[in-house]
Amino acid sequence: MSITYDPTADCAYITYTNKPVKKTVELSDYIAIDLTDDNHVVGIEVTEVSSYLHEKRIKRLTEKRKKKLQENLTLNITEMQFAH
Repeated sequence: MSITYDPTADCAYITYTNKPVKKTVELSDYIAIDLTDDNHVVGIEVTEVSSYLHEKRIKRLTEKRKKKLQENLTLNITEMQFAH
């Protein structure tokens, strides 16, 4: 897992795997999830990050925090109903 932040675009991307993205599901105006063809999470994009986190805090993400985020973030996409 890796987390990247683009201060110019003010967006963060949490990458779980390098598998090809087959579709993107927008959960809100600010959060989108990229999925494989069998609905596994490839990554999560969060826009307008600075509206929730100060840029210095974003830069201070450590491996320990990344690991904790990964452990706490459980998404079961197959149970979600998509309006597509």
